[in-house]
Amino acid sequence: MSLGVIAYALGRLAAGAAMVSVALLAQEKGWGLFNLVSWPAWAELLLTLALLDGLIWAQHWAFHAIPWLWPLHRVHHSDAALDVTTAWRFHPGEVIVSLLVKAIGVVLFGASPAAVVAFALLLAVSAMFNHAHLRLPLWLDRVLSIAIVTPDAHRVHHGIEAGFDRTNFGFFLNVWDRVAGCYRRLDDAATDALPLGSAGFSPRERLLALLAQPVKKAKP
Repeated sequence: MSLGVIAYALGRLAAGAAMVSVALLAQEKGWGLFNLVSWPAWAELLLTLALLDGLIWAQHWAFHAIPWLWPLHRVHHSDAALDVTTAWRFHPGEVIVSLLVKAIGVVLFGASPAAVVAFALLLAVSAMFNHAHLRLPLWLDRVLSIAIVTPDAHRVHHGIEAGFDRTNFGFFLNVWDRVAGCYRRLDDAATDALPLGSAGFSPRERLLALLAQPVKKAKP
């Protein structure tokens, strides 16, 4: 929980303010796609949200695929009791890398300050939603999962068994997983029985142990 508070403070408050500052600078300098074209404000907002969501999907994939990034992200996966607090459980090193990625995206897309604020809120709410320990009615889950990530789908991503962590990288839209061919769902019983966590690491580590975890070796 302590790590979650630190990550939340860095990632949602300080980082949010920094991203707005980057957006204002890009706007002033005329940098990025939507500072070079003139589209309706609503279209720019929706496209910016979708593009930033795709960028976060790619970032998440990279944290699993690139060996030197995975130890940072592994801290998030070492939580074996998936709930809302897991959405805050990130190593400060990952938060900093994520901040740099988002800043690059804001500049490249020419995201407006309003779009940056909207995306920060969307990301915070969707992260808490899809990490929440809840079961939606089957009909509602099926409707929502046409377009967005639901808790059952993201729970599969946190499965400790080999291969599960290479599926369902999305935080809000699941279109990126579908296009990349890594979207996976299990039936209700299999989802509930799925062991969670990161092999070789205790889910009960205290703050200092979590901060040091990226340089530790997994226990056999």
